[in-house]
Amino acid sequence: MSLLRISSAFLIILALSLSTLVWLSAEVAQSDLTFSVFVTLIMIISVWLGGSIWKPSHKTDPFHPALLFSLFAMVYIGLSSGIIWLMHDYNSTWFDLGNNRITLFNKAICLSILACFFYGMGLRFPIWFDGSRIAESSSKASDINDSKSIQLIAYIFFIFGFMATAYTLLLYGSENWILYLSPRARRDSGVGVSQLVQVIMSMLAWSAILFIILMIRTKIRLLPLILVVIAILMVYVSSAKRTTVLPILLIPLIYYHYCHNWLSLLKAFRYFIGLIFLLVIGVLARMALPLVARGATPSDHMGQNTQTVLEFYAVSGEFMTFDMFLFSQTRAEIILEQIGGALEGFIYYTFAIMAVIIPRALWPGKPDFWDLGNVYNTLITGGEGVGFAITIFGTSYLFLGIIGLTFGMFLFAWIQKIIYQWLKPYNGDITNVLYYGVVYWMAFQAMRFGTFGFTFVVFIQTMLVGFLAIWLLGKMRKFNFSLFPSHSQT
Repeated sequence: MSLLRISSAFLIILALSLSTLVWLSAEVAQSDLTFSVFVTLIMIISVWLGGSIWKPSHKTDPFHPALLFSLFAMVYIGLSSGIIWLMHDYNSTWFDLGNNRITLFNKAICLSILACFFYGMGLRFPIWFDGSRIAESSSKASDINDSKSIQLIAYIFFIFGFMATAYTLLLYGSENWILYLSPRARRDSGVGVSQLVQVIMSMLAWSAILFIILMIRTKIRLLPLILVVIAILMVYVSSAKRTTVLPILLIPLIYYHYCHNWLSLLKAFRYFIGLIFLLVIGVLARMALPLVARGATPSDHMGQNTQTVLEFYAVSGEFMTFDMFLFSQTRAEIILEQIGGALEGFIYYTFAIMAVIIPRALWPGKPDFWDLGNVYNTLITGGEGVGFAITIFGTSYLFLGIIGLTFGMFLFAWIQKIIYQWLKPYNGDITNVLYYGVVYWMAFQAMRFGTFGFTFVVFIQTMLVGFLAIWLLGKMRKFNFSLFPSHSQT
């Protein structure tokens, strides 16, 4: 522990020294500093954030919020910035950084280090109250009742979710549905899906989540396995988003870790690699399959071999996150003018956008709401495509500047710590674990989108019905009620 503290102190001093040099050096000397500031960023993420992981029962928890943020920062800041630096010589493929691009790049790295440092401070900040949820004691009988209740909810969710998803697919007509994996084809179709239908559609994904958990608790059976495969395929085709499929696998993995077999960091890392691989396959399939459906050859657009395909993927929108952080810094005045200023924009994208969940039947004149990522897309491309992932780094700096990257990150980390300590998923209570699975996934979404208003909309559209199912399961356990009474209860 003393070595870890010494290493952390050394990294902090090094980061301060390098940041001072970056701010004082001329453009011609900046390239000599890039390697040092980049390595310092990676070390801050690894040592400073990694060292803040609290260890329940003397075990490192691979699903601790600190590790989630570390992985996020490593990929969406570290890897994304590395692509700009090493593959494009400090140039963004999305907008012009100007003649002082190396200075801007190094300063953005230093600001990222600052944000990661204050996130680590938030994780280390004490909590002065014990607000932990009291888990109900589990017995063999309650476990059996839980499994039966999960089974019933899963089948009900599958029926309603299947019907809503099939209805949505039918709205696209008799054309090949694979075409609508393309966001442009989906947008050009003019088909609109109401918020209520989207909420009901989310039941299909949650049925798959519950079926997988059920198979973990009991044993793998053919019918639930078939229904899971059907659900995953329909969810992917109907949404054209990998992020709707990922929680189907992630939340059961979190359940497996806390309730059945505590995963080591190495085992958890293997699962994370597998999930990342599925993400890559998901985005490549979303690009390739519509081309095949149109009679085109994917290799003509995406590359002829593995290397060119990976290079194509590297410059896609998946890793544009550091570009968006740079855009937030260099084009802040233009962005804020577009959204009405920092204060008005912060209020709108944090609170007002939540009104998107109000049905038009109750609000006939409801205006169209746009996420901040759509604003970035319009400013950069001039079009109205899908929203860009700005990340919590970009929005924090846009709205609040240095205060957002310091106090904002500190507060975000502290809130995550409070929720983690409150739910105590490591105790293995099924309802607390499933609640934490939802919170864990939504924390990732908040980091990626950067605005809590849009994250709340995503929660309503995708997680609300599951959240209510978990609440119902908890109430049934609390009152010792089973949807399938045993002989002792009859």
